[in-house]
Amino acid sequence: MKPVTKRVISIYLLLHLALMVVKSLIIWLPVFFVLYGGIQAVVLLTMLNKKPGDALSVTRRWVIYLLTAMEVTYTIELLVIGDFLLQDVLGWGVLPWDYLKGTIFTNPEFFHIIPGVSLTALYLSLAVIWLVVYGIRRIFRKYRGNQFTPPAKL
Repeated sequence: MKPVTKRVISIYLLLHLALMVVKSLIIWLPVFFVLYGGIQAVVLLTMLNKKPGDALSVTRRWVIYLLTAMEVTYTIELLVIGDFLLQDVLGWGVLPWDYLKGTIFTNPEFFHIIPGVSLTALYLSLAVIWLVVYGIRRIFRKYRGNQFTPPAKL
């Protein structure tokens, strides 16, 4: 991964975290941190800062790109919810008020929670799949290592 790409992703993730914290101060901090990519952003930042850009494997680079794309969708959802909050409080916004009319997203009880649930479920399922594959790979490596070790020289 090129240093410029790594730097751009890091700056974007820090801006996403700042947007999320500002939005969370208005509503509920722990809920928004979990539902709108706070944990994922922290995980991505640690993945980026763990090794130099050239030392990252191809798989890790693609995982970083995939999770960054998911963070972009979290940011879009935060901006849409912010627009609806502005329309609700101040009466003006970018999107039309009846944009999601007739869907669960306009339910006043779940309005701030529902958009983040779908992406969080996707992230959780990807994390579980990743852990299962990693565990299977580790078991096969261990088994293959014990089976094919050459005999010690006498």
